[in-house]
Amino acid sequence: MMGIFNLLGGSLLMGLGIINMHYTGMAAMRMSANIHYNYMLVGVSIAIAFIVSLVALWLAFHLPDRSTSTNRQQKIASAIVMGAAIPIVHYTGMAATGFYAIKMLEMPSVINLDSSVLSTTIGIVTFAILGLALLISLETTAIERTVALANLEREIAERQQIEQRLQREQAQKLEQALQELQHTQAKLFHTEKISSLGQLVAGIAHEVNNPVNFISGNLSHAHQYVQDLIHLLNLYNQKFPQPGDDIANKIAAIDLEYLLADLPKMISSMKLGTERIQEIMQSLRNFSRVNGNAKKIVDIHEGIEATLMILQHRLHANLNRPEIQVVKQYGNLPQIECYVGQLNQVFMNVLANAIDALEESNHGQTFAEILQHPNMITITTIAEDGYGMIKIADNGSGMPEAVRLQLFDAFFTTKPEGKGTGLGLAISHQIITDTHNGSLQCFSTLGKGTEFIIQIPLVTPVANDSIVAIAATC
Repeated sequence: MMGIFNLLGGSLLMGLGIINMHYTGMAAMRMSANIHYNYMLVGVSIAIAFIVSLVALWLAFHLPDRSTSTNRQQKIASAIVMGAAIPIVHYTGMAATGFYAIKMLEMPSVINLDSSVLSTTIGIVTFAILGLALLISLETTAIERTVALANLEREIAERQQIEQRLQREQAQKLEQALQELQHTQAKLFHTEKISSLGQLVAGIAHEVNNPVNFISGNLSHAHQYVQDLIHLLNLYNQKFPQPGDDIANKIAAIDLEYLLADLPKMISSMKLGTERIQEIMQSLRNFSRVNGNAKKIVDIHEGIEATLMILQHRLHANLNRPEIQVVKQYGNLPQIECYVGQLNQVFMNVLANAIDALEESNHGQTFAEILQHPNMITITTIAEDGYGMIKIADNGSGMPEAVRLQLFDAFFTTKPEGKGTGLGLAISHQIITDTHNGSLQCFSTLGKGTEFIIQIPLVTPVANDSIVAIAATC
């Protein structure tokens, strides 16, 4: 599309070109006559040249660029109008010209051409020029169509690429949303399961503690009764050193001497057993403590001890390996405000993972070989830079870097099917980072072992922490 000023300027230049071509040709004529012009007709010829040029340019540049029969006819018409501008101006200019004969002068001889041949030649040349212009116009249209088609194909390809990229992005977003939904669903299920387990354990502990407390309380009295009876028997033997035959036979039958020596020991062992049951029940209640949305200020070491108590059966020696040694290096760690049940769950997941790693590293080794380099879990607690730090390290075989980088991803596990869900460490990481505003990191070296470092903000920072090392086996 041409603007109005460009259209007027182009028409003016084109009209002036036509007028100059005609009147320059007239000025070049040599004849025995004087030429004079009708200036009104000259003005008309100039106006015709300008108007015809204006119409021709408007038709050429304002027709729609579409390949239809109507558009082709319109473009042919514009070419004819442009071609007609020249003869119209020519003959108008001829009409504006007058000739007056003068004295015949001797003119140099020129080649005389037949007028019919000359007009035919001019007509052929004119139509050849018009045909060439039409061919150029058609070729230009074809080129423009080719360029437009190429641009359209490129635009379609770009749109297809954009659509494919959007589809990939949408698929990735949907996949990510699905994973987050599965993770959230699994976390909710796991949290609900832990909550239900806590309520169940609390109920069982309450029911077990009642008879155990009854037995424990009666054992104290029973122990005193046994001591009184033994003292009475000793006094009886002193007063009656020679009992009757029936009493002597009964003493021999029941092995009274052994009975008097063993009965206090039996009472003591029963008392120790009830105390052990009470400790286990208390550990279960501490571990599975149901505390809802409320944080509590607690001693972290109690949670660690409760977790070790529950995992004790896995730490003991068995037919395939000696016991797993647990080295406790507890520092002067102040009480920490936390969700107790969730934090104990983290301790359980990390310690259970350490035990699994040690058992996996034992594959292919004999009992004696493992005994030379015993399995060991080291638990260190310190206060540092306003954080309570809990380090849990094992001396297993470690893990590759590729595994370590995915360790906290939901549903990632290296354990055989049925032995792991891939949620334990992922949930632990979320509990520490999101719920407690702390950090959970893993460092591992192949052939040396793995260490998990848990950091939780302290309520009251402690400086110059000292570590008290306690070597223990569980």
